Amino acid sequence: MVLGAGANSVLPVLRRLVRFGLGGKMGDGRQYVSWIHEEDFCHVVQWLLEHEEISGPVNLAAPNPLPNTEMMRVLRELCGMGFGLPAARWMLEVGAVVFGGRKRS
Repeated sequence: MVLGAGANSVLPVLRRLVRFGLGGKMGDGRQYVSWIHEEDFCHVVQWLLEHEEISGPVNLAAPNPLPNTEMMRVLRELCGMGFGLPAARWMLEVGAVVFGGRKRS
């Protein structure tokens, strides 16, 4: 996931969840989250455009993915929230069905 402050980034959504007290682990929390900051993403894309000798798929991510539990703990800390209610698997599945097909503008 690309973390940035823009309206179409996942970070404002996660920050809102945390501020509403819903920033706990998602599912069992053990799944690793690969992420990259938006500025790093843009720098890497620019670098790739300048190096035409590179071809094929390229993964862009920070060097150390975090378990979901840890990522949410860091977000809660940054938002000044001492707790976050966890989201059970069934809640995530319902959310994926309800919000998964929604198009962003």
